[in-house]
Amino acid sequence: MEKQSPKGSRNTVQVLLWTVMIAVMVLLFVHFMQDNRQRILQQNANYVADSARQRASEIDRVLREASEQIGMLSYYLSDYLTAPVVTPEDLRRLEEHSSFDYVRFVNADGLNISSDGRENDATDREYYQEGMAGKGGTSVTLNSRITNETLVNFYTPVYYEGQIIGVLRGVFLAQVRMQQLLDSTFFGEEATTYLCLQDGTIIAGCGPDLHYGYENGVRKLLLSESGLEPKMVEQVTNAFREGRSTSFTFLDGRNTGNGFITRLNTNNWYLLQTFPAQVTGSFFRESIHTGVVLVFSLVGLFVLYIAFVLFTSYRQRRRLMAENQDMDYILRGMPMLFTQFVLIDLDRNTYRYLRGSRPGLPGIAPSGQYALLQERIVQDVAAPADRARMREFLSREQMRKLQFEDSSIEHQSLQDGIWARLNVVCVQKHDGIPVKILLAKQNITEVRRKEIQRQETLQKAMHDAEKANIAKSTFLFNMSHDLRTPMNAIIGFTTLAQRHLNDSAAMQEYLEKIQNSSQILLGIINDVLDLARIESGKTTLHPEPGDLRSTAEALREMFEESMETSGITFRMEMAVSNPLVVFDSLRLSQILINLLSNARKFTHPGGSVACRIQQEGTQENSAQFCMTVSDTGIGISPEFLPNIFGAFERERTSTVAGIQGTGLGLSIVKELVEMMNGTVTVESTVGKGSTFILHLAFPIAEPQALIPSNAAKKATPDSAGKRLLLVEDNELNREIALEILTEAGYQVETANDGNVAVDMVSQSKPGYYNLILMDIQMPTMDGYQATRLIRALPDPALANIPIAAMTANAFDEDKQRAREAGMNAHVAKPLNIQQLMETITALLAAK
Repeated sequence: MEKQSPKGSRNTVQVLLWTVMIAVMVLLFVHFMQDNRQRILQQNANYVADSARQRASEIDRVLREASEQIGMLSYYLSDYLTAPVVTPEDLRRLEEHSSFDYVRFVNADGLNISSDGRENDATDREYYQEGMAGKGGTSVTLNSRITNETLVNFYTPVYYEGQIIGVLRGVFLAQVRMQQLLDSTFFGEEATTYLCLQDGTIIAGCGPDLHYGYENGVRKLLLSESGLEPKMVEQVTNAFREGRSTSFTFLDGRNTGNGFITRLNTNNWYLLQTFPAQVTGSFFRESIHTGVVLVFSLVGLFVLYIAFVLFTSYRQRRRLMAENQDMDYILRGMPMLFTQFVLIDLDRNTYRYLRGSRPGLPGIAPSGQYALLQERIVQDVAAPADRARMREFLSREQMRKLQFEDSSIEHQSLQDGIWARLNVVCVQKHDGIPVKILLAKQNITEVRRKEIQRQETLQKAMHDAEKANIAKSTFLFNMSHDLRTPMNAIIGFTTLAQRHLNDSAAMQEYLEKIQNSSQILLGIINDVLDLARIESGKTTLHPEPGDLRSTAEALREMFEESMETSGITFRMEMAVSNPLVVFDSLRLSQILINLLSNARKFTHPGGSVACRIQQEGTQENSAQFCMTVSDTGIGISPEFLPNIFGAFERERTSTVAGIQGTGLGLSIVKELVEMMNGTVTVESTVGKGSTFILHLAFPIAEPQALIPSNAAKKATPDSAGKRLLLVEDNELNREIALEILTEAGYQVETANDGNVAVDMVSQSKPGYYNLILMDIQMPTMDGYQATRLIRALPDPALANIPIAAMTANAFDEDKQRAREAGMNAHVAKPLNIQQLMETITALLAAK
């Protein structure tokens, strides 16, 4: 056998060695490519996860602000309403002052009302059912019945006098509102982002690969059409079911993409964002191309192959490190949510706009000399006085002083007028001196606008406070004058009466004048309290079926004699075809009494006063009336006419200087008319008289709705043998009431406290006391509590003794509280003796 030559053996060894080395290098290359693929996928997974979390956080903020805003609108609406009815005009007003695309209201019957007057049934909607149950929240409407769009609803119940009258709903057009929040790019390529429910139903989306029309939306799209492996299918399914975040990969044609699912904090919604598969594919293709070149280079020349591999690996590592470092710079600035990021190299005096940031100033390149950028920013400052401050802020010397803290400056742009905040952050130092600075820009125009609004609000509040202070001073001045006038008469005539005790005629005259002044003083107090209650919203109307003719007849009887005594001709005229209407007879009478009283006061003897009620027509089962009160009195000057309905407004002329009054009557008239959704105007000529014109509308009542008024015959007082218990803590009031009741023939026992009264009743025999007159505000135990304890006595004869409240608490709610406590009647202080006797007689007769 021929021996193999050393050279042939060496060549064989070299070939084998080269083959082994090439095989090792190929294996190393394959391992490198797999490792590089995983590194790229992991890097992209981090990118998309950070971006998704930031967008989810921003959406959470927008949803929280919208939920808070709909709560504020509901509070404003509840406080604003004067009746349990929300109109389209109310909704338009709310839309103008809110950030919602629409504001809707669903009444208690499930009728959805829009600001343009459209209506539809919403009883099957979640927001209606939850809202009427007293809950607020967020819901999604797919394929709206009105707009055929996906809507995001923010709803909350609306209360009126403590009752839920419907649901207020603020609406975002999901796709329009979420477009900007969902929009994102990676390395110049637009990503696809979905906002969806837990079952995968799509609320809104953004990106080039949007898909709609799938049952269960995103979930079906991912599970059936995105090439997910069974392990990924289970991972995505569990993420939706368990409400947690997860990363996943998917196939888009021949490319692999990254995705991330995260749950929003505010509700059970999910954000799904993808990293563009074509970007990942371009990374993969670039890596593969480099590998192929390396393989062919190894086949040609091993040494060059080794050098090429080292060079390529070094270049790729540098590129990835540069990309990671750029992303790190951006992520450091992202918490500020700035719109532009510029990296400044102080050593080289250069700048570079980072990825995703574009120069907003004309003539500025994405990179270049920093001095040019600095000067262009300074020239864009709108206020010339602020340019020197901006130049100093952006100087390299100033930035060299930065450590790793940030510094900021605000300015208005000369180019587009927006307000911006520039922040500089040191991101890299060398030997303790900053060498690289991140310059971040944020649009703060909206923040400035809100700050200006706050300042305007504060100025308005200050103005309102000043007006309130002036009104308070005016109130105290007028009240001091108007209260002192009758008080002066009361004190003066009391002094004269004491001096003429033996002159019965003079005494009678003085007592009558004291009584008249007391009634004037009581009228002033009642007017002030009445207006205060109306303005605070505590006065409500109580409309009931009634006959306008009865009201007019009562007014005629009330004023006919006093007008005749004053030498004034009085006419009451009616021309109505529907006198039976639903109205508050008491408040309408109060309006006309105030107007007629004024007409009588300001009309001289020989003049005339007329009240006319005329029907103007009917519309939708409602009758429209024009009511006028006219006189031939002194009239009102044109200068004072615009102020006629103001509180405490009285024309200070010599003609009216001697006429008593607070100037509140017409204010009360205006407030009550507006509560009835009517209008009141006045026409007047000085020296010729005035005419007040009311326009009111009332629902027409059916004749059978009227309850026949069978006036009960006045019971004849029978005080013989009747014993009353008078419970009163004030000694003077007790003395007055005791004298009145004793003179009427009643036997009266007294108690100065509710505790004492309960003991006296509980220890008495049945029938001993025929009636109890109970004060309300007393020390130790008030009248309400004392009444409840008496009603709870075990002996029915004692527990059922008639009890009448005799108190200065004279409002409607006070009468209601008295009834709820178990009292049978209510008599207001100051005492009207005739009313007191009629009440006692009626209670004793009914016993």
